[in-house]
Amino acid sequence: MPVGLQEIKKAGLRLTELPREGRCLAAAENGRGFPAGAVLLAERPVVRNSVEALALEMSRNPKRFDLLRGDQNLAAAEVSDASRSKPFILEAETNSFLFAGRCVAFNAFSMLNHACATSLEENACFSILSTGDKPVDDDMEVKLVATRDIKPGEPIHISYHELFAEPQ
Repeated sequence: MPVGLQEIKKAGLRLTELPREGRCLAAAENGRGFPAGAVLLAERPVVRNSVEALALEMSRNPKRFDLLRGDQNLAAAEVSDASRSKPFILEAETNSFLFAGRCVAFNAFSMLNHACATSLEENACFSILSTGDKPVDDDMEVKLVATRDIKPGEPIHISYHELFAEPQ
């Protein structure tokens, strides 16, 4: 089931636009905030073997990725018209993660802003670890977990590059 605005609001989060950061998830301003260790939201990804396959899946089911803005994706202004001929390729390229050699995309979790690992901005992480005992596929449930207390109104920041890096 896709996670959209209704589920985001029900979880005590909101989608907001921040100067110099763009659109992102944040704790609801009139909410309670979240203690360290709290599960903020859970989402099942779409997992494919390539960015192109991911873009094709997005084009087949655009409602599942309605938060990615389609033509309003901020990367769209930076690419040539030739790149626009592939529907959803920009969304797949700018909003996917590489995990265990596979391309992983979310709807709600694509709205997370980046924080450098161990920075004071980082306040959440994914509950996913590739141990080889479970397949990386569309059926896995990924949870967003608070790594420290999050105050009402605070943007959610995650260090996703390090978590989804290929093993060396």
